[in-house]
Amino acid sequence: MEKCKRISKRKKLLLEKVKKRKQIVKGSKRYRSTAENVEFPEEPPAVTKFRHWCTTTASIAISDKVYIGVHGSSHGIGVFAKDRIRKGEVLAVIPRSSTLSAGNSTLSDLISANIITDNSWIPLIITIMNEYSMKDESYWCTYLNTVPNNTSVCSPPLLWSSEERERLLGAETGLYHLVDSDMKRLRNDYCTIIKPFMETHLPRVKISEEKVIEIASFIMSYSFTDPYSNDVLSETMMIPFVDLLNHNHCHHAELKFGNKVLKLIATRSINPGEEIMNTFGTSLPNYSLLHTHGFIDLNNPVDKVCIPLNSLKRAFFMKGANWKRKIWSELIDKDEFDEIYEVDSNGIPDPSLLKIIKLLCSRGTSLELRKRMQSKLLQKYIKRCLANIPVVFAKEPSLKEEYVMKLHQQLNEYLNKLLLTSFIM
Repeated sequence: MEKCKRISKRKKLLLEKVKKRKQIVKGSKRYRSTAENVEFPEEPPAVTKFRHWCTTTASIAISDKVYIGVHGSSHGIGVFAKDRIRKGEVLAVIPRSSTLSAGNSTLSDLISANIITDNSWIPLIITIMNEYSMKDESYWCTYLNTVPNNTSVCSPPLLWSSEERERLLGAETGLYHLVDSDMKRLRNDYCTIIKPFMETHLPRVKISEEKVIEIASFIMSYSFTDPYSNDVLSETMMIPFVDLLNHNHCHHAELKFGNKVLKLIATRSINPGEEIMNTFGTSLPNYSLLHTHGFIDLNNPVDKVCIPLNSLKRAFFMKGANWKRKIWSELIDKDEFDEIYEVDSNGIPDPSLLKIIKLLCSRGTSLELRKRMQSKLLQKYIKRCLANIPVVFAKEPSLKEEYVMKLHQQLNEYLNKLLLTSFIM
């Protein structure tokens, strides 16, 4: 009996300890379901107007646990948790009819009847230009006035002046080549498709090459691609509210595409006051983030740098001979290889780049000679790329200069790793 009493006393003591622990856990800040100690700034009138437009006009359901703040991590605006949000909770439901695409616009029939293109950006550029021209009469006016201007904090290089791009990026770097290709393609689309269409069918809309580039940059930064769409008019879309979330590789939410609605769902628990982050892509290196969105992720776990094929061509033609030009023409130009190639943080180059170097050195009479030729050409190429990295001097650098200097630092570091390994293929 005494033994049983001792056991029951121990059980009581254990139960009391467990109860105390539960009370402590429930009362702790970490497990509170309300944000008692988090201050939430009052929403600016423009944001309040946008939220009202979302819920009434656009029928977008936004969780009461989130608020839109003007102190976001990227372009000065972001979405934050007001209350504790648990994994799997739905943060917003967006009807497909409330997404802005050429397929959803009043110009849908006109565009599909007069424009033949595989590029879904062109119909969307025309659609957004038309909506901007309508000003307050546009259904999308409130939305378009809320999305941050790309020039507000740090704009993508597409909006920089040509002098800025050359000075900061360097005229022979991979990133400069990417932006230059975008610019040439947009100018061609403007002259051959957009301008003729607008002058014929929408003469009231004022257009210019600069405006087209500005809208293209807006689409590049904020648009989403529907993975299930087979329609070029609806493939690329703007999604109100969702496009206010900023990017981080440790994201809190993801967008799910359905037949009738799109849902923004929490992928992990979010504490009150924490900014809710989306991901623009789980494998985007910093050069790609700066290229498309105008910022970099300082803790990017999948970072890489890019180098242009054109620099390899110049390295190959050093001490040039006609046979080298013939080989390049026969082996490289015909196969239409990519124009830039990546090197990861360990100094390991893209396998496709190594394939090109092997092709260029295929005239070697023995395996050993070919390997020496390959290693020598790769070293020439990397040294040329290193020599082309511009030096950005700034006592008080702007945000874009800080981003560019960080990218150049990574480019120098990763290419030197590749150079030191004397990579033998």
